[in-house]
Amino acid sequence: MRVILLILAAYAFVGWNDADAACQRFKPDIYGTLNTATTAGMVLSCEAKGAKRMSRQPHIIVSVKKLHPDAILPQYQSEHAAGMDLHAHALPNGVPLHHPCWLDSQARVLLSTGISLAIPAGYEGQIRPRSGLALKHGVTVLNSPGTIDSDYRGEIKVLLINLGSEPVEIKRGDRIAQIVFAPVAHAALQCVENFDDTARGSGGFGSTDKPSEVKP
Repeated sequence: MRVILLILAAYAFVGWNDADAACQRFKPDIYGTLNTATTAGMVLSCEAKGAKRMSRQPHIIVSVKKLHPDAILPQYQSEHAAGMDLHAHALPNGVPLHHPCWLDSQARVLLSTGISLAIPAGYEGQIRPRSGLALKHGVTVLNSPGTIDSDYRGEIKVLLINLGSEPVEIKRGDRIAQIVFAPVAHAALQCVENFDDTARGSGGFGSTDKPSEVKP
């Protein structure tokens, strides 16, 4: 019985180390890209030891590069989250946020995230606001949704604006926005003389507004 327990203990120890090694294996170096056999959601969850892994299967594989050693990789915060959170890393002049900065009311700032992405052709990255920042502080993404094209290889940056009435503190590592990967349809334009008729026709702004019917 004692021999069996020793064997089981040894097996458990080896299995734990294998799992830990697997997590480290997919961790990118400072300037390296991720293994293309892995996925953005699964790989990014290995950024910190013990981080939760996503069980769902990915739709696409996105390569990510750390431009700075202390940059934080995006992560899904729940299993069925649509977007990965992006983290603040540096100011517009490239100076890291070693100390908090303040975003005054009605002011805007372009923050660097310290990462770059290689998005597959046929997809885009949509930069969207975080609901918590908008609700609590009135901070949102000014050009929402910002578009990251699949052929862009530069650093991912986020344009924030403070629409609230009070200054907002921003620290390095703060979650400032989220990125959603979505398919893009490429179109070809065809010149014609006439369109087919529709019930709406050329009705534009407010054309579908109708007064509410109040029943007695």
